Amino acid sequence: MIYPVLLATLAAAGAIYLRHTRDTIPTPEGGKTVSFSWKHNNTPLSFSIPLYQSYYDWYKKQKPALYIGRESESIREIITPVCDPSLPGRLASKIRSLARQEGMTRDREAEIAVSFVQAIDYDFTVSPSRIQRYSYPYEVLYKQKGNCAEKAFLLVMLLNELGFETAVFHFSEERHIGAGIGVPEEYSNYDSGFAYIETSDNFRIGSVPVEFPSISGPERAGYSSPVIEKPVLYPVSGGEPYLGIIGKTETRKALSRLKSDITSLQGEINKKTAELKSLRERINELRNFGHTQRHAERLSSLTEEYNLKVEDLNRLKSRHNSAVDTYNHLARK
Repeated sequence: MIYPVLLATLAAAGAIYLRHTRDTIPTPEGGKTVSFSWKHNNTPLSFSIPLYQSYYDWYKKQKPALYIGRESESIREIITPVCDPSLPGRLASKIRSLARQEGMTRDREAEIAVSFVQAIDYDFTVSPSRIQRYSYPYEVLYKQKGNCAEKAFLLVMLLNELGFETAVFHFSEERHIGAGIGVPEEYSNYDSGFAYIETSDNFRIGSVPVEFPSISGPERAGYSSPVIEKPVLYPVSGGEPYLGIIGKTETRKALSRLKSDITSLQGEINKKTAELKSLRERINELRNFGHTQRHAERLSSLTEEYNLKVEDLNRLKSRHNSAVDTYNHLARK
């Protein structure tokens, strides 16, 4: 969750970006194949891409940052590759190929891109007290590791190449950054017109975590305080909206209702189980100590009541199991 210091700029001078000439761009040397494997909706996915040590070393020497008042422009600068400009297109081609295997839809492309970036290892290793530069998307892919901002920028680069509208969410107090994808406004987070995407772990599109990852180092890697801050939105690129959020929002509502039903049914099951236990104890007492006609009649009555309650309990368990199966089926979509 590393968030570099926003660089204030002199009003007279403004922010000056480094312009690169052909002479400064290295030739591709030290090539290696980088492989990625992960699961999307429990389906194993994988692909490989060639990357170069010379490009990685060049990117490491740069100092990308966000400039106050020019955040969107800064992000566009970071996600536009100078070395290996074909990278976004090559990545998008891999994602489209995987989407075709699962049934080609535009929404599926976005969802696979999200799951791919989320599966890249999260970098907990830098203390928030240090001034930290961003890694470019090329570096994240080469290292197969990145913090919140770096993974968000990689995802925004990829979604932009796939043709989706993109943005970045910035939680300044939390020192956290997430990606955004355009959606119909009624389904957006913070009434922004964008769905929030948490790249640190496997969260659904539009789901804001209760807590963000801690940046206190690997020995204390975990989650920090609850999120209450409203973020600032930095639009990055135009494009198509992600419409899969509509069905997923309805799915989340259905999951919430099912969870409530499951909890209620479990409560009834627990209550009915306790009643049966009490009845069984009374029946055993009568069997052990009752030998009169009155005891026999009472035993028959309690046994009938017990059997009826067992039937009720079995019906409750059947409804509970059915609700659990439906919940698990929807949750895997």
